[in-house]
Amino acid sequence: DLNGDGVMDENDQYGIGRHDGRILGTFIHLLLASDVRLSVRDAEGGVLLDPDGEKIQLVIDKVADVVKDSSVAFDNDTWARANLEYGHFYTPFFDNGQILFQLDYLSSLQGDRRDMEDDFGIAPLPKYDASQETYQHRPSQLTFLYCVPSTALDLEKTGAVFSYMSWLSNQTVLPAYYEVTLKQKRTRDEDSAKMLDLVRRTFYYDFVETWTDIRNYLAISFDGGSYARVAGTAIKKLNKSLRKMEDKLRDLD
Repeated sequence: DLNGDGVMDENDQYGIGRHDGRILGTFIHLLLASDVRLSVRDAEGGVLLDPDGEKIQLVIDKVADVVKDSSVAFDNDTWARANLEYGHFYTPFFDNGQILFQLDYLSSLQGDRRDMEDDFGIAPLPKYDASQETYQHRPSQLTFLYCVPSTALDLEKTGAVFSYMSWLSNQTVLPAYYEVTLKQKRTRDEDSAKMLDLVRRTFYYDFVETWTDIRNYLAISFDGGSYARVAGTAIKKLNKSLRKMEDKLRDLD
């Protein structure tokens, strides 16, 4: 409470900046960073939702203790929506030294952090506990899919173009952006560059996040404090939808 007025608001200092989004919310990232796997392979080689509900509930409780405490966590999303000149994910409070930890896009290094007066570093998301072997990071879902218009009738050619674009980008754009811009021009110390490599090595993509609404149910579970009451009751329905989607994919020529 920097100004001593007895109210925690945008004038004060916080331990963490929180986000509530269904896709990029703080809880979803911390959940999957805790080595929670949402899916398993079935006997036919397909994918089924089979999350560890007991562990998810433990993560809900641990994260809620921090990010739902308004004296510790600043609600970036509510503030950003009320101040429309700022983007959904960007608020000035980390740059101003009012937030200690801020979960953010790597792309924020490209512009938002360039003029920051305080030094800053990069850290991986925390493991669930000391027994977890590796870090885990969840990339933005916006990277998961291509969208193809129905007028693109030559699917074989479309697939070839996408494959070539991906390969070419990996050879040209990614090294220039990642190795030069992010690691050399935007970070401020060697440790941050090493942390970027650690984060990149531990990306984890889950098929079911793309093809089901499980993340929405998990976010609502976190909001309400109960996995069993919301997400747990939806697994059977979501698996039914997932199976239909897999059947459609298998039927493609």
